[in-house]
This record gives sequence, C-alpha cells and structure tokens, in this order.
Amino acid sequence: QLAYPLNMQVLNVSGNASAIQQQINDQLADANTIHELKTLVKQDPVDIEKLRSIAREQGLASNKVRKKVWPKLLGVNPHASNAAKYRAQAVKGHNDSSTVTVDVERSAWLAGRVENEGSASQGILINLRRALQRLINGVVCSHPQDVYYYQGFHDVAAVCLLVLNEDLAYPVL
Repeated sequence: QLAYPLNMQVLNVSGNASAIQQQINDQLADANTIHELKTLVKQDPVDIEKLRSIAREQGLASNKVRKKVWPKLLGVNPHASNAAKYRAQAVKGHNDSSTVTVDVERSAWLAGRVENEGSASQGILINLRRALQRLINGVVCSHPQDVYYYQGFHDVAAVCLLVLNEDLAYPVL
C-alpha cells in the first residue's frame, strides 16, 4: 500500500499517456523513498551506510526529508543546542567579513525564493540575507584556525539555511 498519496496537482496532464505514466512512476518512487528514509532515521542506531546508499542512488526527494537525513549523515544531533555558541560567534567579525557582506548581498537566487510573497518579499529577503550572514560568520568564527571563507561558500550555506533553518544549519556546516 502506498504510504503517501500521489500529488495529482503536479502532474502535467497536457502530455501524452507515456509522459503521464512516467510522472506517476516518479511520484511512486519518491513516495517509496520517503517512506524508507523515514523508517531508517527512526532506528537506533541509524544505518548510515544505507542512508548514504539511498541518498546517492535515489536522492532525498524533499526538503522535509533532507532536514531529517542530512544531520544523521553528518553525525549532528539536531536536539543538542548549539544556539548560545552560535549566537556568540555569529556577531563576531573576521578577516573576510567584508567579502561575506558583499557576497550575501549579491545572493540574487535568494530573491527567487521570496518573489511570490507579495509586498512582504523585500522584508523576507532582508531577513534571509541577515540570517545567511550570521550563519557564515558563525561558522568561520567558530573555527578561526582552520576555516576560512571562500567564494561560493555562501551558496552552500544558503542551501543549508533554507532546508534546515538557521540553528540546525550551523552545526551541519
């Protein structure tokens, strides 16, 4: 029995029967993958090799699943609070602080995440960019001897921020 219903709204019904069947098959595969992953992450201990195999071969299907699986794959306890350490590090400056500021401000693809939010979109974008800057500064300042900011890190950090949320993205990065 299918654990998750098909999302009929995302099917492109204007296509031919073969294309529609492929979309249905893809959704069934995603639903089965999600079910398998949710079962795996509840195990104690978690079978990390099985999680890696599924992630590599089938993908993780959704951000909701990624939020549960990524920390497991990286050995991060999502319930351990790093909030105080993160908040303290996030406000510090470092050698590349000005570069981080410029790169975060140029993060145009973040704007695409909020473009459909209407009049609130500018405020959402500003808040996302502030969170991204805090996240990057927190990571770099937490490891001053061996972590440096490099071009493109803001893109990696932004994906973690959008999928995991700010407090969980910090220990993952």
